[in-house]
Amino acid sequence: MTNKAGHNGSGSEDTFERYLQGELSLSEMEALERSVAARPDEAESVIAYSKLLDSVATELTHVAPPLDGAMRDRIISIADAKPISQVIRANGGQWTESGVEGIQFKMLYQDPDSKKMTVLARLAAGARMPAHRHDGIEECLVLEGNLWTDGVLLDSGDYIVTQDNTVHEDTWSEKGALVLLKTFMTDEILAS
Repeated sequence: MTNKAGHNGSGSEDTFERYLQGELSLSEMEALERSVAARPDEAESVIAYSKLLDSVATELTHVAPPLDGAMRDRIISIADAKPISQVIRANGGQWTESGVEGIQFKMLYQDPDSKKMTVLARLAAGARMPAHRHDGIEECLVLEGNLWTDGVLLDSGDYIVTQDNTVHEDTWSEKGALVLLKTFMTDEILAS
C-alpha cells in the first residue's frame, strides 16, 4: 500500500487515518480503495478502523455536554458573523418596482462577476414586460398564476429556458403571476 507520498510501509496507518477522517483528496481516496480491494488483509484493517470510528461517534452523542443559553447564543453569533449560506425568508427581502407598471422584483442573489441574478418577479393581472433581449441564458419557473411568453402559456409549476441573445417580444400575465427568474443584469430592454 502507498501513502500520500507514495512510500510503502509505515505510512499506511497514517493514510488509513487520513482516509477515515476525510482528509484525502478524491484521487487519493480512490487509489486507497483500489489498493485495499486488491489486498483482503488490508481491507480488514480499513473496516476495523471504520467500525471503531463509528462506535466512537455514536458514543459522543451520549457524552456531549448540554449548552447553556449564553453559550448557544455565542455559537450562533459566530455562525451569523461568517455565514456559509444566505437565507431570505418568504417574508424577508424587499420588493422593488421594476419601472414597468404592475411588475415588481425581489432580488434573491446577485453575482457581481458574472452579472447573473436570481429574482422573484411579481406580475399583476394584465402586466406586460417590454420587448427585451437576453444577455445569457434565462431560466424561469412559474410559482403561481400564469405567464405568456411569445405565444407560449406557462402555468404554475411550468419551467422554460430561454437561450442567450433571444428576444422576447411579448411577455405578460393574464391572471397575475409569481415567477422565479435566473437571468442577467445586462439584459437589454428594446421597447417600453
